[in-house]
Amino acid sequence: DPTDASSLLELDIVLSSGSMAISFPTIQQQTYGFSGGGRYYDLVSRTSLAGSAWTPVPAQTNILGRDQTITYTPAAGSSSSVFFGVRVENR
Repeated sequence: DPTDASSLLELDIVLSSGSMAISFPTIQQQTYGFSGGGRYYDLVSRTSLAGSAWTPVPAQTNILGRDQTITYTPAAGSSSSVFFGVRVENR
C-alpha cells in the first residue's frame, strides 16, 4: 500500500546450522479499482550485483499472492555468493 508507511516488501534470510531459508510475505490483490486477476510474485537471484541479469529461481515463480508467507531453502552446496530479490506484478 503506497499510502501506508509500514507496508513494505522485504526478504527475511535466516542462516541456521549451515543452511539458509529465504522467506517473504505475499498480499492478496484488492479488487476495488482494478480489474486484473491477481498479484504474482517471483523469487529471483543473481551471482553479482555488477551487470548480471536476475534469474528466476526454479519452482519459485508465478506465485499468486494470497496473504501467505513463501519460504525457499536453497539446496545444500549452492553458491555461497548469491543475491536474492522479489519481483511483483499485478495481472
